[in-house]
Amino acid sequence: MKIVVADPNLAPLRVELAAGLPAGTEVSWPDRRDHRAVEAALADADVLVSARCTPAMAAAGKTLRLVHAPGAGVDGIDVTALPAGTVVANTFHHEDSIAEYVLAATILLRRGFLTQDAALRRDEWASPAYDPAVGWGDTLAAATVGLVGFGHIGERAWRRFRAFGARGVAVSRRGEVDAAAHGLAWAGPIGELPASRRQRFESEYGLSAYDANVLVEQGKYAEAIPHLEEDNDNPEALLLLYKAYKQTGAQEDANLLAKRLAGKNEPTVEQALVVPQFRVVLADEQKQAAK
Repeated sequence: MKIVVADPNLAPLRVELAAGLPAGTEVSWPDRRDHRAVEAALADADVLVSARCTPAMAAAGKTLRLVHAPGAGVDGIDVTALPAGTVVANTFHHEDSIAEYVLAATILLRRGFLTQDAALRRDEWASPAYDPAVGWGDTLAAATVGLVGFGHIGERAWRRFRAFGARGVAVSRRGEVDAAAHGLAWAGPIGELPASRRQRFESEYGLSAYDANVLVEQGKYAEAIPHLEEDNDNPEALLLLYKAYKQTGAQEDANLLAKRLAGKNEPTVEQALVVPQFRVVLADEQKQAAK
């Protein structure tokens, strides 16, 4: 059996990997930046260990039986280009580290450590005890944590947030998360989000079922604008308002709102679901407009 390892992150584990392989296994370690060397090594390979497999690599690896990503993601592997019957697998080994990073970054941002560090370097003590304008920060026990995806990483991250007393909600592709078993306040599939949004518009903003449906589904943009303008801070409503402005020709209003929405960075479920994707869409729109 021949294995091609095209991931430099595994190089420090070379001895351990070789020790765990069956006798007679040949392992090739081409430089992944050298495309020709990788493709040459794949000519008679059975297994490729790599985060990427381009059509050219797949064409070179006509005898491949397994492509193994060294992480959770397989988006860099062109599955359609692989030989028929080739198995694609991933691995989980870094969820604890990433979960700890997520928790650390959340506390860092929620507590304003970066701002405090910058202030200290200016010989200022940024504390509400000395400056009322600074404001008191909330503990994680007062936070609602939104998890988009609840696989290995999401579940491990939630364990840590839960230990701090946070409230959690999660959406997943299939909606099979047992909220009660995991101590979540709510869990459901991504496909349910529009319905949940309609319910929230009705309960929180006092809209009729008709108006909520108009805002979410029917595309009656002129009718939607007055309702959406009443909510100045909700990312989902702002996204709908942006679309309504564009569809009704209010481009200047749309431009102003786009800057505001793209700049939102509150740690909320709505922000996580809306703003990052909106930034991507906005960047694409700006590129198209520049052509």
